[in-house]
Amino acid sequence: MNRKFLLLLSLTVPLALSACGKRLTMNDALEQGAQPLSGADVASMVTDKVLHISSWDKSIEADVILHDSGKLSGKNSVGDKTGGRWKVTPDNTLCLAYDDWGLKEMRCFIVFKKDDGFTMFRSDGSLDSTFTVDGLAASDLSFSGVGMGRSMPGSDSSAKTEIIPDQASSRTLVIPDEEKKKDSWWKLGLFSDNLDEEAAPADLGAPPPAPASREKRHLLDDRECAHCDLTGENLRNAELKKADLEGAKLAKADLSGAVLRGANLKKATLGGATLAGADLTAADLAGADLTGANLEGAKLESANLSGAVLVNARMVDAVLEDAVLTNADMEEANLHWADLTEADLKGANLKKSYLIKANFTKADLTGADLTEALTQRGIFDSAIGYEAPVVDKPEGENKPAEAEKEKKSFFNIF
Repeated sequence: MNRKFLLLLSLTVPLALSACGKRLTMNDALEQGAQPLSGADVASMVTDKVLHISSWDKSIEADVILHDSGKLSGKNSVGDKTGGRWKVTPDNTLCLAYDDWGLKEMRCFIVFKKDDGFTMFRSDGSLDSTFTVDGLAASDLSFSGVGMGRSMPGSDSSAKTEIIPDQASSRTLVIPDEEKKKDSWWKLGLFSDNLDEEAAPADLGAPPPAPASREKRHLLDDRECAHCDLTGENLRNAELKKADLEGAKLAKADLSGAVLRGANLKKATLGGATLAGADLTAADLAGADLTGANLEGAKLESANLSGAVLVNARMVDAVLEDAVLTNADMEEANLHWADLTEADLKGANLKKSYLIKANFTKADLTGADLTEALTQRGIFDSAIGYEAPVVDKPEGENKPAEAEKEKKSFFNIF
C-alpha cells in the first residue's frame, strides 16, 4: 500500500474518533491546569514561526507562518494556500485573518498553554483550534501568565481576576530547539509531495531578503536621510546617533536596539515600527506618528515627543524620564512599568491607557485626559495636576453622612 496513504490513514482515524468527543471549553481548560498567556508571551512565541494548527474537531489542519511584518502565509492539509494578516492585541488575544480561508475577517482568540501544545478559545469560551509551534515545546517555555482578566486596555473578557506580571518575568526569551524540528509535520510529509526525511519546508510565500536600498545605504553611511522612504527596512542595532530622519517614512521598520541618541525624527512616520530596546535619549520626535509602535524597554530620557501620536503603542518598561509629551496622543497605549519621572504630559491624551505600575513621580499632568485609564498601583507622588479617581461607594454607605447633614440643617433653624 502507498506509504503516504498509510500515513494519512494513521492520522485520520484517531482524529475522526476524537471529533466525536466533547468540545473543550475555557472553563474545562482552566480546571485541567491550562495556563492563559499574555499578549507579550504569545507575540514572542509565534513571530516568524511555523504554527501547526488543527481545528477543534481535527477536520482540517494547516501550517501557518506568522511573519514579523504582520502578514501570514499558510497551506492546509488539502493543499490550499493563503495569505493574510495577524496581530496580538492589548487584550492578550491572538488575531488571525486569512485572505482565502473562512470568513476572511479578523478573528481573535485567547491562547492557553496546555501540556505540550496550545489551545485557542473564542470569545464565547468555546474551543476553536489547537496548535504547536515548530521547534518548540510548551513544557520548555516559561510564561508571565497575565492572559486572564482586564490586564490590558480595552479587554472585554468576562473574567474578573486581574493578574499583573512581576517585572522580572515581564519578558520571555524563546529559543527554538533545532532537534525538535525533526518531529515537524513537514518532516512527516503531510503537506508536501514526498516523504523525504531531509525535505525542506514548502514555500509559504515568505518574501526573499531584499538588497539594501539606496536610502538605507545613504542613512547608514552619512546618518542623513530626511524624508526618505525606509518603510519596512531592517535597521536593527543600527548606529544612528544624531541622524537626520526628519519626515522619514519608517512604518513597520525594525529599529530594535538601534542607537538614535539625539536623532532628528520630527514628523517621521513610524506606525507599526519596532523600537524595542532602542536608545532614543534626547531624540526629537515632535509630531511623529508612532501608532502601534513597539517601544518596549526603549530609552527616551529627555526626548521630545510633543504632539506625537502614540495610539496603541507598546511602551512597557520604557524610560521616559524628563521627556516632553505635551499634547501627545497616547490613547490605549501600554505603559506598564514605564518610568515617566518628571515628564511633561500637559494636555496629553491618555484615555483607556494602561498605566498600572507606571511611575509618574513629579510628572506634570496638567490638563491630561485619563478617562478610563487603568492606574492601579501607579506611582503619582508629587505629580502635578493629577487627581486620583473617585471610587463610588456601595449604595447606602453615604446614608449616615447624609442623615447627619440633615440633622444639622434642622437644628440650624433654631
